[in-house]
Amino acid sequence: MESATQTEQCRPESQCTECTDNQGSDNMDQQLLPVDRKLRRTVLIACAVCIGIGAVLIQWGLPWAMRYLGQLEPEASLRVLQFMASLVFLGLLPAAWYLWSCGMRAVTFQQMPPPGMKVIKTVKVVTGDSAVARGKALMVVAALVATVSLAGGIWFPLNLPRIIATLKTEDVSSRQSGRMDTTIEDPSLAYQLPRDL
Repeated sequence: MESATQTEQCRPESQCTECTDNQGSDNMDQQLLPVDRKLRRTVLIACAVCIGIGAVLIQWGLPWAMRYLGQLEPEASLRVLQFMASLVFLGLLPAAWYLWSCGMRAVTFQQMPPPGMKVIKTVKVVTGDSAVARGKALMVVAALVATVSLAGGIWFPLNLPRIIATLKTEDVSSRQSGRMDTTIEDPSLAYQLPRDL
């Protein structure tokens, strides 16, 4: 009898605050962010273009670049390599900034994806502590990407001459040790002339 009375009190027509709150939380948990078809089409086209450009560069651009560097003086080729390394690594900074911005907005609004963000597939909206945790994780990833970008774009080009010199020294040492091993492995060559006499 008591359960029937409670059921009647929790009908939609009644002004039950507890039921209204539960329905609101359920709707929030089941909220979905629909896909932006225009953005998805743009991303797919951009990926296809990048793949095509990469294939062309690997097939024809890389051999040409190697021949061009071979024709330059060592110092000039080193400066070209330093510039290209800086360009490649520093190009990651915009991606790091975008990830940091998304993570910050997720922490601020306690929602992931953040309000106003467009997605290329339908995703479930996460709110509360889970959204804050994901936003902070995204910020950590952004900081790591930025660190790699700055280290590769500044430290690596500055130390590139020393790295190349070290590699050359190790190559020469390995060649010399290989020659010594060949001489030791075939000691009969040293006594071939006396034996013939």
